[in-house]
Amino acid sequence: MREVIALEKTEKSKTGALSLFTLVTLAAGQVIGAGVVSTTGVAIAKTGSSVWLAYGAAVLLGLLLVFPVALFSSVVRFKGGNYAIVSSLLGEKWGGIYSLCYWLTLLSGSTICSALGSYIHAIFPMISIKLGGTALITVFYVLNLFGVKLMAGAQRIMTSILVAALLLFSIVGFGHLSPNAFDFSHPDFITNGTSGFLTAVVLLLGSCIGHSLVSAFSYNALKPKRDIPLAMFIASGIILVLYMAVSFVAGNVLPVSEVAGKPLTLVAKSILPGILYPLFIIAGPMLALCTTANSGYPSMTAPVHAGIRDGWMPKALAKTNKHDMPWILYTIKYILNVGPVLIGFNLQQLLGNLVMITNALKILVILAVFMMPKKFGEHWKKSWLYMPNWAFYPLMTICLVAQLAVIYLSSKTVPLSLIIMNIVVGILLVGYALYRYYTKKTSVNPIYSFED
Repeated sequence: MREVIALEKTEKSKTGALSLFTLVTLAAGQVIGAGVVSTTGVAIAKTGSSVWLAYGAAVLLGLLLVFPVALFSSVVRFKGGNYAIVSSLLGEKWGGIYSLCYWLTLLSGSTICSALGSYIHAIFPMISIKLGGTALITVFYVLNLFGVKLMAGAQRIMTSILVAALLLFSIVGFGHLSPNAFDFSHPDFITNGTSGFLTAVVLLLGSCIGHSLVSAFSYNALKPKRDIPLAMFIASGIILVLYMAVSFVAGNVLPVSEVAGKPLTLVAKSILPGILYPLFIIAGPMLALCTTANSGYPSMTAPVHAGIRDGWMPKALAKTNKHDMPWILYTIKYILNVGPVLIGFNLQQLLGNLVMITNALKILVILAVFMMPKKFGEHWKKSWLYMPNWAFYPLMTICLVAQLAVIYLSSKTVPLSLIIMNIVVGILLVGYALYRYYTKKTSVNPIYSFED
């Protein structure tokens, strides 16, 4: 591995401005997305009113899966998100493969754009879905071009309102529970046995792991080695309480047969009177999408931007503006987010077909962190999360097995044609990474420092 680039103190004073509270709002806002609104009803269809237990299990499993990132974040201050983890611990080639494959995640924002447009259209019918969604995504695109501080300030406000809205839904909902809410022997409690419960856990897991992306702000944090892992843990606690409370209400107010497969808004409409319902739609589902869209620009582009900087794609794409924001890359993400909505193309279907590749990237991160005691031994021993090898390696093995199990369970229903499609696209991306590497078009220098 080539010599690393040290983070200069002058750079830290310029960009290191994010407090623990801000990092928590970034982590919580990133992880609380559309899933809690749309997926809860789907999970109820799989396991009945026990969905709140499935959500609790999903949050704890999600914490286990993001724990390797937390461990690495407690050792170094770094730039580039998970790309820095993979390239610094596994090596250049693997980092390049990670960065190139991670481009696929930039496609996901089109779903947020269309969902936001749908909510706006429902409240203001005169505004079309295309116009409403594109307008809000444009706001966050422009906001992010003006630097991390402005984006983080907006995130603090939106996340605080979002959490309050979900708490309001839960508190009001507890006053409308059905008589069978605490009857765990009721036929509606676990409707499809253990297999249905596990299926629900896997379905809900997608809305329980996004807080790991807060590691992309390590470079911007005041005390990253302490606060980045803490932000992940605190966000896990927040969503554990919120998700279990919200899903308990969702599965125990109306009959299971009525809410199975339906969005959370159905229950909200039945328990929130008058103006409270439209206010909840704005402060709940809409802000859940907004917080994900807002923080998604820096957190989701970090591995791609760092890879471009190191030559895995033309370096011109990595250009930044005076606020140190990669404006070309942000513009590409913006076009990928609003373009499909404007032309009516279902980009999310394509992304869903390639999700096996993005899931495989999580294995690379875990395998990389396996190498941390050997590569960063003395610095690892100074971490506040340090544990001896007899505890570290079994824990990391559990994380790896859990991630492999999640990938296996989530791919059981994937048709053979889509598996072949993932393999073909994966081979092409890996092949391109190896081409860039062996033709010496890359100059990999993971940016990290062991100083806070």
